[in-house]
Amino acid sequence: MSDILGEFSETFRFALEGSSEMLTLTFKGHVVAPTFRFSEEVIDFGRVSYKFPVKKTLFLTNTSDVEINYVVRVPGDGRSLKNEFNITNERGSLGQEQQAEITIEFVPATAQTYDNVLVVDLEGVGQDMLAVPIKAECHVPKVNVEPKDFLDYQSCFLRHKSTKEIRIINTDNLKAKFEITVQDEQSQRIGKYSADVMSGVIEPYSTQVVQLQLCTEILNRIRIPVYIKLEGTPMPVLLTLMAESIGPIVDVDKKEIDFNAVDVLKDVPEKLTIRNAS
Repeated sequence: MSDILGEFSETFRFALEGSSEMLTLTFKGHVVAPTFRFSEEVIDFGRVSYKFPVKKTLFLTNTSDVEINYVVRVPGDGRSLKNEFNITNERGSLGQEQQAEITIEFVPATAQTYDNVLVVDLEGVGQDMLAVPIKAECHVPKVNVEPKDFLDYQSCFLRHKSTKEIRIINTDNLKAKFEITVQDEQSQRIGKYSADVMSGVIEPYSTQVVQLQLCTEILNRIRIPVYIKLEGTPMPVLLTLMAESIGPIVDVDKKEIDFNAVDVLKDVPEKLTIRNAS
């Protein structure tokens, strides 16, 4: 059994008892590697969204007469902290004409054009026996937040919740992720905000409506920053909440109370109506 691919020639010499001549026997041949093929010539993920997993499935078929032990890998993957290509059924054995279903999950971690290869190693034979190109274009989807920069609640009663809506608009044909950050403790002394949806996925060409509630804690004109993280963008979107925090509005039915002349040491009642106009 040969463990080297290519041409070979081996000569054996035999000595016969009683004869001065040597007999020779030469073996010649060509050692070839097992043959196999993928069902796809190119693995093209196309245009993909940053940090969103996508999958492709292909089949590896053993077209030779002998069993093979294969290992499938993407050279260079994993140089960063996390693999971008996760392969299911990446190693195994295949008999004659047997087929393996191989799934590649791609989670792009960089907005760039990908030009990688999927290679097959055969145990006991060699590495990189077959290579299939992997292509992809990773983009960060375009997302807008409305209103832009400021959200004005106008007059808000102290420690009473007021609600306004914001719209997070995905204008791209790729999925997008957003997250409204948790409010810092310092700004909570002025007022507190909360959202009915703090994070989520926005489908292509879709809008996420978020109800943003504000509850003021002091009487004054206030401004509170809200940061909205969009997956893949270096800086979050800043939206400033503005409001005029006011106390309750009270009306009375009289501007003054006139008791006129009264007797000493005698109670004199007078009616005053107070109305909450807020």
